[in-house]
Amino acid sequence: MENLAKQLKIKIGSLKRIQKEYSSYQKEEEKQREKIKTLELAHTDEYTIKKQVISLFLINFIIKSLERSIGRNRFNVTKCEISLDRLFE
Repeated sequence: MENLAKQLKIKIGSLKRIQKEYSSYQKEEEKQREKIKTLELAHTDEYTIKKQVISLFLINFIIKSLERSIGRNRFNVTKCEISLDRLFE
């Protein structure tokens, strides 16, 4: 039972960390979109804008990856909670 509780604690900690990262990258994505708009309005050269768009794509890729990780970790936390519930029945 101690091992299961320890696993649950680790998985919950991991889920919290990933959710913080997810929130941070969402904010970064919004900043990047604003930066691209500003560059476009300032008629900045195309190369600079493309570099910023590539950065935005990378941020979006990271966000999607974190979404998958959150889903997996929530599933694992649920499995551990169910196992603990069965122990106490």
